Amino acid sequence: MSKIISLFIKILNRINKFIWKIIIFLSKFIEVDEVNHLNNKPQDVKYRLFNVDDPAIIEPFVKLEHKDYKQLIKANNIKPIIRRNDKNITIDVKCLPHT
Repeated sequence: MSKIISLFIKILNRINKFIWKIIIFLSKFIEVDEVNHLNNKPQDVKYRLFNVDDPAIIEPFVKLEHKDYKQLIKANNIKPIIRRNDKNITIDVKCLPHT
């Protein structure tokens, strides 16, 4: 009986693999525009695949607690970064994106 069940499972597994190959083959013919029904998506394919979370809901009646940064530095014993070289960083320095 176990041989019959194992043979039946092997047959079902091969059928499953064959169906999966058909699905993959047919999915190559589906364009991205047919899948996405939203018109506000960008034209570039990379950006169409990019998803952003919904904006957070902030309750209007919750008061935010403001803390003094000098007190937090003293309380948490935060120390400045020790630079490895003697170069000074000016205030107008900006980080550029990596290209």
